[in-house]
Amino acid sequence: RTPAFRDCRTQLTGPVPVFPVELLRGVPTRIDVTPDGGGPHDERAMLEATLEPDRLYVTDRGYARFLLFNKLVAIGSSYVCGLRDNSVWKTVTANYRNDNAGLDEIISDEIVEFKAVGDRRLDHKVRVICVRINPHTSRSKYAGGSSRVDSDGILRIATNRTVSRFKHTQPSLPAC
Repeated sequence: RTPAFRDCRTQLTGPVPVFPVELLRGVPTRIDVTPDGGGPHDERAMLEATLEPDRLYVTDRGYARFLLFNKLVAIGSSYVCGLRDNSVWKTVTANYRNDNAGLDEIISDEIVEFKAVGDRRLDHKVRVICVRINPHTSRSKYAGGSSRVDSDGILRIATNRTVSRFKHTQPSLPAC
């Protein structure tokens, strides 16, 4: 979502627009307007219903779901998705680690396994990159109310793109 869309949406009480953007052309490829109310009209459900192969899906932490990640990989697409602050994983391979990383620097780059939740589990390798960021201490949603908890200052990024094309002192973020 663009910041302008996010600001506009906080004032919406009716239909919610959902649209994928063709990055190279800078234009939406389709626009779906759904009734407010969640369920099959929730923007995450709309995305799952319209997945296409050979795409890179970049989403925020609200889309972090094992089922969605598995569907994307199964159709031949990739994802880069923010993770929630309370995400827990086991490191399989540590590609890079810098516990003294400063602001906007990479703390870690790892291949990980997430604990299965019931029958929900990932069926592919996942790379998690953690970056130290300037934490947000408040986010308003409606008339001064908070929509989320405060950030702990670490941006967690999950992707199925496990190999970087570039070699640096610090690992690169997932290449598109």
